[in-house]
Amino acid sequence: MQPGDFVLNPLAGSPGTLGLFAAAAGGGVWLVSCFHVLCRRDFGTFADGEEIVGPDRVTIVGSIARERADATLDCAAAKLSTSPTPDLQVPGLGRQGAPIAPQVGMEVVLCGAVTRVSRGRVVSVGLSEVRIGRRKGGPALVTRPGDSGSVWWEEGSMRAVALHTGKGPTPGTAQGVPISRVLTSLALAAL
Repeated sequence: MQPGDFVLNPLAGSPGTLGLFAAAAGGGVWLVSCFHVLCRRDFGTFADGEEIVGPDRVTIVGSIARERADATLDCAAAKLSTSPTPDLQVPGLGRQGAPIAPQVGMEVVLCGAVTRVSRGRVVSVGLSEVRIGRRKGGPALVTRPGDSGSVWWEEGSMRAVALHTGKGPTPGTAQGVPISRVLTSLALAAL
């Protein structure tokens, strides 16, 4: 398993992307994605221990826990099963890096399970929201359903900037949550 891989809670029915791997103070490796991917698409209740499957849609890669889910921020984490081993390489981009605060103008890149690689630029930052738009002179920003849960990385450094939660309110934009806010809410630290 690596950032950018497909993940699904068969009971939630909303396919998405593994954003990054993180660790809890008490131990264990956790995969971070969106609440609407790992828990419930309608942000409803879910049961502790629901299983998450990986890219082959059969192999159980983890299980969710209520204490690692925040519907308000649309983020959640699943404790990684004993196998597969986490691979911190983001396909085609480099190794998963430490979090960094988003800044307007920052050039970012995403590896989604559907789109694969998409590039953008941070256009606005709030306490719980980051908006991504197209780069100046660059192609239109492209993200698709199934990319939710991926991470926007600072291009070059591969430092984690924001958890991608979906399309933005205006055409050609995407929205996310600052990754440091996500990790704090889930009581996790990036690997």
